[in-house]
Amino acid sequence: MFFKPFIYSQDFIKSDTLKVKNEIYKTSHISIGNSSLTKYFKVVACDSSDFKKIEIEIVNCYTKHKLEYTEFYIISIPNYTKIQSNKEIYILMNFINKIDTERMNLNLSTALVKHKYDFKNNKFEYYLDQPKKELIDFKDYKLNVKPNEVCLFLRS
Repeated sequence: MFFKPFIYSQDFIKSDTLKVKNEIYKTSHISIGNSSLTKYFKVVACDSSDFKKIEIEIVNCYTKHKLEYTEFYIISIPNYTKIQSNKEIYILMNFINKIDTERMNLNLSTALVKHKYDFKNNKFEYYLDQPKKELIDFKDYKLNVKPNEVCLFLRS
């Protein structure tokens, strides 16, 4: 499979890593198309063997369907089926915290950090002194996603 060409000049795929308890996880941030100020985003966790396929599926889904979301974050977990659910959630929380930190630096909406948008100053205000939202409040993630499930999740 080949990536379809991106449509807009600001499109990118940025690879990175996340270290959690001395383990390194590959991550990817895909930004596609024009978006609103909030730049809505979705997060997926997948098995390492599906990582590149998931990237391709996200790009293909975006080019085939009109999506509300323009930012996509992927974390690759080796031997995903063998990890315990509490470890899975711990990894996901660390990943979302990293995403939120990056998004705050870019003046964008966050997943768990409480915020509000000030239209007058064109800035988000982040409430770092308040407890973060619970993961249950953030609906835009999917754990152990398979390539054939990606587009359905992105469209929901």
